[in-house]
Amino acid sequence: MENFKNAIDEFSKFTMAGWLEYETVMRAIMYLILEREYIKLEQFHRDYTGKYLDDANTFMDHRMKAQICLNSAAMYKEIGFLRKQAFYARLSVLFELHVTEGRVRQASDYKTVYPVLFKTLEGYGVDLNEPHDMKNKKLGPVKLQIKSLHEIFTAANRAGHRDAAIRHLCFLLQVYYPHLDSSMTTRLFDDLDNLVKATPTVHQLSQTIVVDDGKIIIPGLQLTRFPLIQTPTVLALQPNLVPTIVPDKSQASIFIYTPFGKKVDNSLLWVTDCPGEVEVTVRNCRETELIVRDLCLIVEGVNFDPVQARLILPPEDEENNSGSTIRLLGVPKEPGDLFITGYSCNIFGLHNECRFVTSNGNSHKPNKIRVKVLPKLARVYLECSLPRAPIDEDNEEPSAEAVVYSGQKFDHTITVVNSSDIPVRYCGVKIWQPIVQGGPPLIRLDDSETHAPEFDGFEISDDLSSFVLEPNGSRELKFHIFGIDPTSTADDLSDEEKVLESVIPLANTSANSETESSDMDLIPFTGRLLTAEFIVRYHSDITSDEGHSFERKCKLPIAVSIIPAVTVSAWHVLPGDSPFSRYIVVDVTNSTEHDAELVYSNARRMYVLPKETCRVPILSPCCSDVTGGAFHQAKQRGSHMMQKMETERLRLILENHVSKHLDIRWAIPALNIEGQVPVGSLLSSVSLLKQLVLPAISLDFYVNGKQYVSEDDVAVGIGQFVTVEVSIISSLAAEYNGLLSLECEQEISHSLGSNDTGNFMLVTGAKKIPFAVDKENKQSASFSVTFIVEGSFRVRPLITPMPGQHALLPEDMFATPVAFSVTTKF
Repeated sequence: MENFKNAIDEFSKFTMAGWLEYETVMRAIMYLILEREYIKLEQFHRDYTGKYLDDANTFMDHRMKAQICLNSAAMYKEIGFLRKQAFYARLSVLFELHVTEGRVRQASDYKTVYPVLFKTLEGYGVDLNEPHDMKNKKLGPVKLQIKSLHEIFTAANRAGHRDAAIRHLCFLLQVYYPHLDSSMTTRLFDDLDNLVKATPTVHQLSQTIVVDDGKIIIPGLQLTRFPLIQTPTVLALQPNLVPTIVPDKSQASIFIYTPFGKKVDNSLLWVTDCPGEVEVTVRNCRETELIVRDLCLIVEGVNFDPVQARLILPPEDEENNSGSTIRLLGVPKEPGDLFITGYSCNIFGLHNECRFVTSNGNSHKPNKIRVKVLPKLARVYLECSLPRAPIDEDNEEPSAEAVVYSGQKFDHTITVVNSSDIPVRYCGVKIWQPIVQGGPPLIRLDDSETHAPEFDGFEISDDLSSFVLEPNGSRELKFHIFGIDPTSTADDLSDEEKVLESVIPLANTSANSETESSDMDLIPFTGRLLTAEFIVRYHSDITSDEGHSFERKCKLPIAVSIIPAVTVSAWHVLPGDSPFSRYIVVDVTNSTEHDAELVYSNARRMYVLPKETCRVPILSPCCSDVTGGAFHQAKQRGSHMMQKMETERLRLILENHVSKHLDIRWAIPALNIEGQVPVGSLLSSVSLLKQLVLPAISLDFYVNGKQYVSEDDVAVGIGQFVTVEVSIISSLAAEYNGLLSLECEQEISHSLGSNDTGNFMLVTGAKKIPFAVDKENKQSASFSVTFIVEGSFRVRPLITPMPGQHALLPEDMFATPVAFSVTTKF
C-alpha cells in the first residue's frame, strides 16, 4: 500500500496526470478488496476520492464525477456495504442531472438516472416483492426510505414512465402512510390523482411493470390499506335456501362404532345459482371520505359471478374507528370446491386486487376459504290464504297473521309451490306450534291431508303430510285455526291471573289418610299473541356421487292474535243423576262488551251479560276405561319420566271421553260471531279428570231425606239434630266389607283452610256402621248429628276396611262433602 500511496502523491503533483492518479487509487482499492481489509478500504476511499468530487475540481466534468460515484457504488456493493452503495448511486444521480448554462433537463436525463435510483432501494431495506403489510416489520431508516422512494417516483414521473410512477407512489402510501405528515399525504394524493387522470387506461396494480427494455421489473402491488378489509367470514345461505346433505341409508351395513367415523359436513354449503355472502369488516384510515367502486370477491375453482358493490366510507375519527361490516355477494355457476382468495375494487381510479391473509406473529399466509358448492337444487316456497304480516330485514321468508276470538275456528289453505324446473321427490309438512295439553291445538291440518306412498330412505314419522312436487308444480293443503283460551293458567302468569279450580275433597280411608300433593296437572300454553310455523322439508330429485340426497326447509310463520271472548274461569265436579255420572259445573265468563248466548247439552240455552260469569252444568258419564287406582299405579313407576308418560296416557283416554260431552257453544249477535268455549284448561287438569273415573265406591248424601247435589251450605242451628243418610254404591265385582263413619272439619277462613274439629259434632246412636256392598246391591247408612258451636263445617265419610279387605285409595272413592252453616239462632 505504501507504493500505491507514493505513486498517488507523485501523480497528484501534475494536473495532466489526474486520470493516472484516479486509476492508481482504484487499483489500491482493488488490492484492499482482495486482502479483505474492508475497514482500511473504507477509510482509504474516503481520504483519496473526495477531492475528485469537489467543486474545485474542474479537470473532471459532472459526467466524469457521476461515473466516479457509480464506480464507488459498485465497489461498495461488491463488499456488501449496501447503504454506502446506495448513497454513492444517489450522488451519481446528482452529478448526472447537473445542468450547465443554456441547457434544460430533458426526459432522457431522467430515463438515464431512473434505473440507478431504482437499484438503491435494496440498500435502504426496501423490498418491493415482500408483503405490503409492514405493521410488524422493522422498517429501518424510515425517513430515508420515504425520501428515496419519493425521489424514484419523481424520476419515473419526469422520465415519462407514468405507470411506474403510479406504482411507486401507491407503494409509498401503502407502506409508509402512518409515517407521513398530513401535508405530504395531501400532496401525494394530489399527485396520484393527476397521474391517474393523465393515464388513458385504468392502471392495474396487480400486473408486473417492465421498464427500460426489461432491465427493471416492478412487481404487482396489493393496496390493502385503502380501504382496510379484514376478517372475511363466509355466511351460510338464507334459512329457506340452506341445504343439508342426507346420507344414503338404503344400503344396510354393519354398525361399527368409532369416534373417527366419517361424518357429513354441513357447515359451509352453497348451491349453484344461489347467491352466497361473505361478511367483511371495512375501515377507512384516511381523514377524508373514501369512495370504493366495483368491490367484489376473487375466487378460484369454479365459475363464479361476483356482484360489484360501491361504498362511500366516512372519514376516520374517534367515533368511527372500528369499521363497518358489509356483505359481499356472488353467485356460483357450477358445483365443485370454491376457494375465496381475496377481493378486487377500483380505488383512486386504479384497479386493485388483494388477497385475504392470516397473520401469525410476524408471518402472513394467504387465507383461502373453501366452500363446497352443491348442484342446482329445487326451490320451494309457501303461499297462504291468510294476509301477510310485516317481516324483519333478516328474514326473507313471508309470514302471515290472523286475528281470532277464543273458541273461533277458521278454515284456510296453504300452497306449497315448486318454483324451479327440478322435481321434488319428497315433500313433508309439519307444524311447530305452542303445545296445548288439553283440547284442540292452535293449528291443525285437515283430516284429508295424508301421506303419499312411502319412499325408501325417507323418515316420515314426524311429518303430518307428504307428497311429490313436479317441476313448477304446487300442492294446496287445508288447515284449521282454533282460538285456544288466552286466559288459562301458565307459568308466566301471576297468582291473580291464574284460573281458579275448585278442589273437591275425596273420601278418606284409615289406611291412606294422606292425599297426594302432586297430581302432575298439565298446564296448557296460553297467551294473547301466539306464533306457529308451517315447516316444509323437501328433497330434490338429485343425488351425489356417493348416493347422498339434498334436503332444504322452508317455513311460513303465522302470528295469531287471540281476543278473549267467552272463556272458562273455574270448574267444579259434583255427583250426577246416578252413581255412574258426574256434573261438571263450569263457570263461564263473558269478556266482551256485548251479550253472549250459550248453547250446551244439545239444546239448552243461557245468556251471559257483558263482563259477567254464569255457571253451566254439564252432565258427563263416568269413564269405565280407566280404573280408580290407575293414577296411583302410574306414580309407582320406576322413573319420573315413566310416571309422566303413563299419566299422560291416562289423561288422553279421559280427555277423549270427556270432550264428547263438554261442548259449550257461544254466539254474540251484536258482533255476528260464534264459536266454542275453549275447555283445554279443564281437559289438561288431571285432578278434574280423576274425578270422572268410575270409582270403586261412590257415596251419595241425603240430608233430612233430600239428596245433597250442590256445594251450598245447609243452614242449621246449634243443637238441632239433622239426619244424614249415606248411600254406598260399588262398582267392584267382588263384595266389599267395611265400617262407615263420619268426620267433621271446621272451615276457619278461605285463606287459613280447615281444622279437624270432630268434637264439635255429636253423633247419636252408632258412630260406625258396618256395610257390605257389591256391584249388584247398594246399602245405606243413617246418622243423626248435631253441632254444639256455630261456624262453617264440612262433613265427609270415612271408610275403614274390614280385616282381609284392602284399603281404598282416594281415587277409588267419590263423595261430595256436606257443608253446614251453623248459627246460634235458626
